Amino acid sequence: MIIKRIDIENFLSHERSLIEFKGTVNVIIGHNGAGKSSIIDAISFSLFRKSLRDAKKQEDLIKRGASRATVTLYLENKGKIYIIKRNAPNQYASEDTISELVNETRRTIARGATTVSQKIKELLNLDEEVLRSTIIVGQGKIESVFENLPDVTKKILKIDKIEKLRDSNGPIKEVMDKINNKIIEIQSLEKYKNESENQKIQKEKELENIKRELEDLNIKEEKERKKYEEIVKLNEEEEKKEKRYIELLSLLSKLKDDISKLREEIKDEDKLIEEREKIEKDILEKDKLIEEREKIIEAQNKIKLAQEKEKSLKTIKINLNELEEKLKRKGELEEDYKKYIEVKGELEELEEKERKYNSLSDRLKSLKKKLIEIENRISDRKININIEELDKELQKLNEDLNNKNQEREKLASQLGEIKGRIEELNKLLGNLNQVKGNVCPVCGRELSDDHKRKIQNEIIEKLKELDELNKKLKLEINRINGLISELNQIINKKSKEKDIAIRNLADYNNLLTQQQELRKEIEEIENEIEQLSTYHEKYIKLKEEERNLKPKYEEYLKYYDITEEKVKELEREKIELENEIKEIMNKVREYYNTDLTQKIRDIERRIQEIKGKENKLRELDTLLAKIETAKQKIRQNEEEIKKVTDELQLLNFDPNKFQQIKKEKEVVEKTLGEINSKRSELLGKKEVLENDIKKLEEQIKDYEEKLKNKQKLLTAYDKLKKLREHLAEDKLQAYLMNTVKSLVEDSLNSILSRFELSFTRVEVDFNDKNGIYAYTTSGQRLPINLLSGGERVSIALALRLAIAKSLMNEIGFLILDEPTVNLDEYRKKELIDIIRSTVEVVPQILVVTHDEELLQAGDYIIRLEKRGDSSKVEVINND
Repeated sequence: MIIKRIDIENFLSHERSLIEFKGTVNVIIGHNGAGKSSIIDAISFSLFRKSLRDAKKQEDLIKRGASRATVTLYLENKGKIYIIKRNAPNQYASEDTISELVNETRRTIARGATTVSQKIKELLNLDEEVLRSTIIVGQGKIESVFENLPDVTKKILKIDKIEKLRDSNGPIKEVMDKINNKIIEIQSLEKYKNESENQKIQKEKELENIKRELEDLNIKEEKERKKYEEIVKLNEEEEKKEKRYIELLSLLSKLKDDISKLREEIKDEDKLIEEREKIEKDILEKDKLIEEREKIIEAQNKIKLAQEKEKSLKTIKINLNELEEKLKRKGELEEDYKKYIEVKGELEELEEKERKYNSLSDRLKSLKKKLIEIENRISDRKININIEELDKELQKLNEDLNNKNQEREKLASQLGEIKGRIEELNKLLGNLNQVKGNVCPVCGRELSDDHKRKIQNEIIEKLKELDELNKKLKLEINRINGLISELNQIINKKSKEKDIAIRNLADYNNLLTQQQELRKEIEEIENEIEQLSTYHEKYIKLKEEERNLKPKYEEYLKYYDITEEKVKELEREKIELENEIKEIMNKVREYYNTDLTQKIRDIERRIQEIKGKENKLRELDTLLAKIETAKQKIRQNEEEIKKVTDELQLLNFDPNKFQQIKKEKEVVEKTLGEINSKRSELLGKKEVLENDIKKLEEQIKDYEEKLKNKQKLLTAYDKLKKLREHLAEDKLQAYLMNTVKSLVEDSLNSILSRFELSFTRVEVDFNDKNGIYAYTTSGQRLPINLLSGGERVSIALALRLAIAKSLMNEIGFLILDEPTVNLDEYRKKELIDIIRSTVEVVPQILVVTHDEELLQAGDYIIRLEKRGDSSKVEVINND
């Protein structure tokens, strides 16, 4: 698995950064505070939703001034691209996603912070504790893996959780205590079970007595129920009779009242008939009046039509005069119209040549202006710098720089040898101080105290000499560094001078070329303009003629649609209107000199008077119809009264007898109510007893089930006790540590075999805090603290990779954050070689540094700068 890219938005010092990782060793470089480590924090946040720095809350990870941060990580794993998107703060955690990129399309496979984290662990086989303890290396902590290695390994293997599991206050002991309490509880259940069984027997006896009482009550109720049914039946018959009796009396009274009212309504019938006959005579006049009014209105409309046609006739006469004048003017303009069209056609033929003439003229002016500018620049330009002399100076300076670099490297090598010699002498001095007895631990010969002191003094003297020489070499190296810095400044200055001289010469030659090209182009354009000048003169002349003819042409277009046919058509319309007006006036001659409007008003007033009488006639018809209906209703009511009287005689209803039946019914209902009340009381007691018995049965059954579990709980308690014993340090924990030791050692020595080191193999003891030993080719076993700095760094990186590989199978990347902290120049060079060797083990290495020397290790360089309060990213080398 390798990291392809990360997009950072409002995270720590990054406002918006898109960073791609290419090649094998990616070096992220910049000054302190530029935002380098923020990129590693963003990678960690993408994978585990946690940053490497100690952020108390996620709001601390959001760029100041922003309300939300987003980090998107692109990973390649086994040929597939996965995209992990994380959001801060926690209120946006539900929007976290992991997607797979398939044919340039994202397919979301998990959503929400917890689900995404679980999916990352499943798909990519990533363990947070392993990564943080091994292949993500914090600032200056390459060798920190040696410190308390057993504790680190236990933490990675989650052995600390196993210890918590079997702790005296741990979950296993807690479950054991709960089981033991249940066992004690079960042992007291037998007494409660016997008590419940006795209660159940007593309740069952009470239930039998109640059942017998209910049977006696049912017999009594049956007798009363039959009696009640007979009375109810008789009561229902009398109720029906009573209801019908009341209905008939009410109906009889209503019918008699209706007859009295109806007789009152028909008393004015003769008067109404006489009034109706008078009104009918007046209505016969209305139809004649309507016919006369229609004739007058028709004549009035024809007179109005004649007047409108006379107005139209007047308008036509005016239009006819105007049309004849315009037709005459059109004839006068026709010759100029044709001439304009002819001139326009000739201009269109010359248009293309005129456009070309104008374009070339404009181009000629522009080129002449540009030529003057270039000739002025050529006259101002002076070439007075000797580039060959600058080349010679630069060559001499670079040779001096190479000599000084070689001299510094030689001194640095001597300094390294002196440091190694000092370490050996200090180690030897330490071994002498630890010698017990008078025997040399190296050769086995006798070693007196004087001899021992002599050797110690010699070593101390030698150490003083070496320390003095060490100081001199450092001073000399610092002096040479100063000279190298001065030479670099001079070389940079001369290089800039040379670049400026080269650019000036190139500019001068370029100007001469441009001058020559412009003169040639100007000459060609002048020839073309000369050839087009005849056409241009003709175009100008025709353009003037077009301007003179255009007003007459436009005036002609106004009369273009006016023709002889239109004039004749208008004359025909005039004659037709004159004939129509004459015909209309002949038809309405009889109504001349008559006030038709007043005559219509008189007729309509008379018609309205008659209509008022028609309304009265309709009212009389309605009243007479009601009288006829009332007469018919009286006849019907008299017939209905006879029927009601006959039915009352047949009904034979006795109110006193009905009251006696009602009283008997109430007595029986009271008796039945008392029976139901008693039954409800007994049923309530019966239900309570049945529920009590059921609960006791369930309780007894529960006691029996719990008593069955006694043996299971005893067995479970013994198994948990044995599990605690197996989780002890000398059993499961020891097995895990030994298994991992074998895997880690195999991977570690496999990785170290690619590093060209001076020892054959490395042994790891997870039970020893300093338990890492290297074996020399002679078989000597050396602890890690006796190895050189470069060897320790190599083993530290190899050990991290070995632990990660043993626990995660596949390692895709290694992250080193500021690995040169506290390293001198020699150790830095060693680290560069080690990083290059590590490339054979892990496919991708990310190095975060402020140290320019580490650029030598990278094949893809990413530089960061702080601009204002934001980090800016720039790829400066992709080779």
